[in-house]
Amino acid sequence: MTTQVPLSQQHPVAWCALLRDRSGAAAAVKCLGEQSSALGDAGILNLQFFCEEIEGSEVVVAIMDVKDADSAAMAESCWQALAESPRFKPVFDRLQPCLLPHPRHAGGEQSPWVRAETICRIRPAVCAGMTPEGASWHAAVTGLRKEKEAEYRLLHDNVWPGVVEAIGRSQIRRFDIFLIELGDPEKNQPYLFYRFQYSGDDFDKDMAMQAASPVNQRWWTFTDPCQIPLPQAAAKGHVWLGMIPLETDTPDD
Repeated sequence: MTTQVPLSQQHPVAWCALLRDRSGAAAAVKCLGEQSSALGDAGILNLQFFCEEIEGSEVVVAIMDVKDADSAAMAESCWQALAESPRFKPVFDRLQPCLLPHPRHAGGEQSPWVRAETICRIRPAVCAGMTPEGASWHAAVTGLRKEKEAEYRLLHDNVWPGVVEAIGRSQIRRFDIFLIELGDPEKNQPYLFYRFQYSGDDFDKDMAMQAASPVNQRWWTFTDPCQIPLPQAAAKGHVWLGMIPLETDTPDD
């Protein structure tokens, strides 16, 4: 359930770890999901976990909104406080053994989680009146060419107005992109994750409309060369690979 907080007060944050025990992690995540009201009281909104195989490891990403977090330090302390609070610590204690540390924490730091960088927040004005009831969430991952990182960041610091409008016309009321390195720590290969909220009632039709948008097609001629599709996506001719909610056993058809 989505807590009724204005989008302007919701700050997207993502954390990344590796999965050791998927079924155990899914059970712990289910317990967290059953406490959405208490999470909202703690300042954590829309908490979701997605997973996918990347470079031979199953990666889990926790994506959430932190209420009124106007700084990176505030967002980070909120997640840490949640994991240590009497209300949620038992669940995090169940979750932690199911995870392997992100490669950045291979030196033995306590937490398996590493925070991803939020590099893009899109809130289409055309969707300002949409309500989140019944909305669905979608996440995906792709690689980022290291030599193209500056170009990709610059593009997403200045997303074209026509692209933002096309996203909104496709009934997407919010769209966030995150970046983090995964795999061999010596390679520092960056990956991109997105999550968006869809408020329409015909997903395939709306996504096809977005893909047919001339401004989007021009936009992708700049963004696609920056990205490295995962093999699972490339086999289908896609750039982005859809991620699976952690509590889901198999992906949707």
